[in-house]
Amino acid sequence: MIKIDIDTLSTWGHEYVKSTAFSVKNDTQCVLQATRDTEAAHHLFGTHRVVLEMVNSTKPPFTVQVSKNGEEEAHMDSVGELVFGLLNCLDRGEFSESFPLHELNPAFVRLFEMIDERRLIDKVTSLTWPLDTESKHSLVTELNSFVYDYREAFHSEAFEERMNTYLARSTEMEHGLLSLIDDAFQRTSQVMAIRIDLGYKHPESVPDGQGFVDLEEAIAHRDVLLMALRNVFDESLVSCAWKLEHCREKGYGHHVLFLLDGCKVSDDVATGAVIGDAWDVAVTKGAGNHLCYNAHKQISNAHSLGVISRRHTKVIRSFKEQVVISMARVEYFMQIHSGLADQAFGVVRFEPIDKGCSGQLTN
Repeated sequence: MIKIDIDTLSTWGHEYVKSTAFSVKNDTQCVLQATRDTEAAHHLFGTHRVVLEMVNSTKPPFTVQVSKNGEEEAHMDSVGELVFGLLNCLDRGEFSESFPLHELNPAFVRLFEMIDERRLIDKVTSLTWPLDTESKHSLVTELNSFVYDYREAFHSEAFEERMNTYLARSTEMEHGLLSLIDDAFQRTSQVMAIRIDLGYKHPESVPDGQGFVDLEEAIAHRDVLLMALRNVFDESLVSCAWKLEHCREKGYGHHVLFLLDGCKVSDDVATGAVIGDAWDVAVTKGAGNHLCYNAHKQISNAHSLGVISRRHTKVIRSFKEQVVISMARVEYFMQIHSGLADQAFGVVRFEPIDKGCSGQLTN
């Protein structure tokens, strides 16, 4: 089972939370506009921080201590404060409402199951303060028992197997992405890397009152775009990878990595603009919007995008790491349910075009 620390969790969580926000662009910068789903994602990320603190601790987080005046008082350490805060603030419904197509990491599932089985939210939120001595002891005993039992469940072989099964898809995605990138550098000495988020405008801003598209339309739009770009860029387009995204307010969208032959095309910003315009106008008939990472220097540099030489191994390594974090490892928190797994992620290699023949796409 994968082991992650707080810093790694924060890096993955930052990418995960960003995917729920609308991108608002102007001439100089791109600003992310938070949604209710962004808040829900932030809460889920925070919940996993509580999980990590619980399972990495060893001491009872709750105790009854005798104060200077001789009275017994319920006391909690830093882990206890996180657990108690979670039980007071947890809104289970917000996750299913914001991400109706997703399944949660088993760590969340088991946590919520145990909270429900013990009716801990009701017990904690209905406490009447100040507590009498018996209530203090009862509360401390029950909360410590919950933390201890969750630790035991988390470290069990059964849970590890469950977690490994859940993570298998993101591991497969990561391998697919790395293989795609390696293949591109085998085909050309310079690769142009473009990352772009393809989505849809808010229904109120779309001409003719069009609402959100459904899954079938989103898939069709994606496929039309890829075929159109093959015609536009000819053999310069080497390959691409796409990942389906969905949340309540933004609806469907795709996070896409395009790899082009950097020996044949050199302006990644202009190339990204062509792709984005094709999506916004030609494919979605004005209903689409996009965010091209390459168009914003700070973002582009942070993700090592643009034309990359095969000789620049450090840049390639950084580029790979950023790609797998944002397209594969963010699946650690939640992923589109298994029934839609075939539509959740894909890679396409564009085979060379024979003269007189149309190009071929291979998955």
